[in-house]
Amino acid sequence: MTTMHGRLDIEELHEVYRGFASHPVVSISDAQRGPMPWMNWATTIYHGVPADLLKFNPNKGKYLAFLGRISPEKRPDHAIEVARRTGIPLKIAGKVDVVAALRSSSCVGPRSVSLRYGAVSGGAETA
Repeated sequence: MTTMHGRLDIEELHEVYRGFASHPVVSISDAQRGPMPWMNWATTIYHGVPADLLKFNPNKGKYLAFLGRISPEKRPDHAIEVARRTGIPLKIAGKVDVVAALRSSSCVGPRSVSLRYGAVSGGAETA
């Protein structure tokens, strides 16, 4: 059994995945299954963050946070644009998808925003 973590909407890869269609796989969301409903989906296991860990706070905080894989489909450029428009510093932490970052400018934001990047390595923050 394997967990599918990446994008499944890339048509060029479907032929490869079809070769493993009989093997059980786990999705990280039910929506992730959409492009490949023919896979042998065993179950969905969502992220391990408790739903009540982070609560909405209507008051302005000291910074904005972007937590997640740094890749075009996660749209860190949107977080950077929000930080730029609001003037609130942005902290970014997550695994960098280097290949995707090199292919796309959406991983690179304007230099006029206050950014702090904390790389994640082995489960520990390095910033």
